[in-house]
Amino acid sequence: MDIQLIGMGGHAQVVAEISKLNGYTITGYYDDKISDDSEKRQFYRGSPDQIEPNLCYHCAIGNNSDRCKIVSKENIRGRNIRWVTLIHPTAVISESVKIGEGCLIGPLAVIQPYATIGNHTIINSGAIIEHDCQIGNFVHVAPGSVLCGEVCVNDLVFVGARSVIIPNTSIDYKAVIGAGTTIYRDVIASSKVVGFNRIIATEKEGTHRVADCSGQNS
Repeated sequence: MDIQLIGMGGHAQVVAEISKLNGYTITGYYDDKISDDSEKRQFYRGSPDQIEPNLCYHCAIGNNSDRCKIVSKENIRGRNIRWVTLIHPTAVISESVKIGEGCLIGPLAVIQPYATIGNHTIINSGAIIEHDCQIGNFVHVAPGSVLCGEVCVNDLVFVGARSVIIPNTSIDYKAVIGAGTTIYRDVIASSKVVGFNRIIATEKEGTHRVADCSGQNS
């Protein structure tokens, strides 16, 4: 089956490999900048605004905000696109897990029972999502991170590599968790946290909860 990738950067290389392992043939790349890679240039189709309707796509952009902006464009939403979720063959995923459209599950990732993953979210290499976690849309859980049981992660959150999120905590909209950080209490919206819940910056932005943090499964 054919697939088109939006994005030609480093993350797109990872997505391309997993696409092939899932049996897809890449027939087009879309980006505002043309890659220097000769193979990608051969299949370059234009900017994301030029994507064709009624085809399979994956938005292969690692930055949460950029991925959200492209997928949410009105002219793209109206083109009957099928957003493909790609799962590396070595990932371990419980049968009770719910995963939305356009997600990427990397090699050796583990997702335990009754976790839910929103749309266009990246669970990167070796990340562990424990039971009953609820992860929103356009989230990126970086390599080696561990989300313990019943953690709620809202939309557009970035969880840095090898971070540990203690059970029953909530990370609100657009927060950034620095690499190697341990989170043991709730994190407010649009904050940047490093170390042991040490907030280093907070934007003046209202909270925005999409994922249900009540502890009930969706």
